[in-house]
Amino acid sequence: MFRGNVLVAILLASLLATGRSSAGDNALQSAAPASGMLGGSAPEVASSTESRDSYSTELSMQPLSESKEKASTTMDENTMSNFEATADKIIAAMENHAKQLGVKGVIVVASMDSAGFSWVSRMKAVVANKVLADDPQKSEYPGYNFIGIAYSKAAEMADTKINSGSKVRAAYQGEFGFQGGVIKKIPSGYLLTVFSGATSEQDLEIANVGMGAYVKD
Repeated sequence: MFRGNVLVAILLASLLATGRSSAGDNALQSAAPASGMLGGSAPEVASSTESRDSYSTELSMQPLSESKEKASTTMDENTMSNFEATADKIIAAMENHAKQLGVKGVIVVASMDSAGFSWVSRMKAVVANKVLADDPQKSEYPGYNFIGIAYSKAAEMADTKINSGSKVRAAYQGEFGFQGGVIKKIPSGYLLTVFSGATSEQDLEIANVGMGAYVKD
């Protein structure tokens, strides 16, 4: 009887040990996916975050209005390419009129942006680009540089956006306040026509003839 009880006790102990082992294995198996999820997902999250950060950095490095800048650049290049042909027509008209009036001087034609910070220009002298004063020793200047005077008219208009010599403000240093420059608003900014070398009235007349030769593209 005693020996049978001992066998039963041993059998129960063995069963209990086996149950604890199975429960422990089950617990480990159930814990393993959770551990694997935490351990495996962290690199994925980090990779995703790193990818998003990299994408954000690339976006921040790009100009905010890149497409607009490209469009603006293309427009400016088109304006530049058209300017030469436009300037040729204007210069020819101004030169012919100056010769009809029997005067000499300098023609300037410029295509300027809306702000007045950038332009492309053409200059052509009609017969002469300068003259000496009648009496250099008694004159304030020994002569007159028509190129310098013409560009001073254009410089004034770049600031005022109205014809030169308008007297809307006092002349700045570098300006003379002379008539003879005409400015017109056009799609790309402004067009300027200038003549210098004759009287103020004749300069303005020739500049107006040049502006009249402009045909909108």
